Amino acid sequence: MQKPTSIIFGALVIVVCSGCASTPNTAAPELLAGYKRIGVVSITTQTFGFEVVAGAYSRPEFSRLAYQDGGFNWDALEGPIKDYCAKNQVNAILVAVAAYGQDFTSNSHQRLGGAGFFVSGTNIHVRGRGYLHLITIVALVDCQTAKPVATRGLASLRDGLPGQILRASPLMLVPVEIARAPLEQLTEAQIAMIKSNLVELPKKSWEPTLRTIFGK
Repeated sequence: MQKPTSIIFGALVIVVCSGCASTPNTAAPELLAGYKRIGVVSITTQTFGFEVVAGAYSRPEFSRLAYQDGGFNWDALEGPIKDYCAKNQVNAILVAVAAYGQDFTSNSHQRLGGAGFFVSGTNIHVRGRGYLHLITIVALVDCQTAKPVATRGLASLRDGLPGQILRASPLMLVPVEIARAPLEQLTEAQIAMIKSNLVELPKKSWEPTLRTIFGK
């Protein structure tokens, strides 16, 4: 079963949403040529030569982005995006959002999403394995249109099919007892350890993901 951890790790992802099949993984060169300053919302500052601006943003406003009819509701975020762009004088914004995907650890057909715990392969004969996962989509959003020009799942692979990218999402084994325990039953030390793990978990995934988005 899955146990989401967004209640204590809300700063790592913005909202729950799904993939963007109609948006390319790599931004068009002619668009990138016009970008000089890029705002960063909740992700790394490794942006391959662009001037990075880590401006303040309103989490409730950005949480208007939601999954609707098979895609992102970018129209709901037009105001916050354009306000952020104007205040911080940037050409585009990199945004990290939680994503959904099928269980790729044991093919249980359950859905995993965002930052959370998951116990797979559990039955009366087999002791399951506990996992901490971070399933995320990174979007490069144009400030003029307030729409994404490229999206890619956060993964340790530079290239691959959608299923391969999903299976390369940040993931680590954790004790089953922690993965199953209600968050309110975890100790402060355990919560601190999980927070630290979630910071370390995606470090090997940022570079290949951003290289794809920026075509590097």
